[in-house]
Amino acid sequence: MGSNTWPVDTCRRASADIDAFYDATKQVAHSCDGGVCIGVDGRILEQMVRFKNISNDEIAEGLSLDSLNYADWMGARHMSAYETSLRPDVITTITLSEESGRITVFQDGEYETVEREMIGGPWRGQEDD
Repeated sequence: MGSNTWPVDTCRRASADIDAFYDATKQVAHSCDGGVCIGVDGRILEQMVRFKNISNDEIAEGLSLDSLNYADWMGARHMSAYETSLRPDVITTITLSEESGRITVFQDGEYETVEREMIGGPWRGQEDD
């Protein structure tokens, strides 16, 4: 992913300082493309990644690509995060839609999504007139 990196000098762990995590996330959201890998200990890897397509051989036992229920609003990145959640070494994948502000959490081939309006507040500085 080249120069797309997480600012580890600003925030090394997701669980350490919520303000630093927010600032780093805001910086990345406006300037980078790719996935961020966070270990179970909260440590964030510097290099951002792009996941390759998953095969049935790479899926956790009892799960299947055929069982996924793609929603109409899912684009390529959401579908990739959904499929990635089937990998046995992945705990959770989370997406934030730049266009709509939708936040989706994928886990073991299931997902929960919250639209921007349900979170509250203006998006990218938009204010009601």
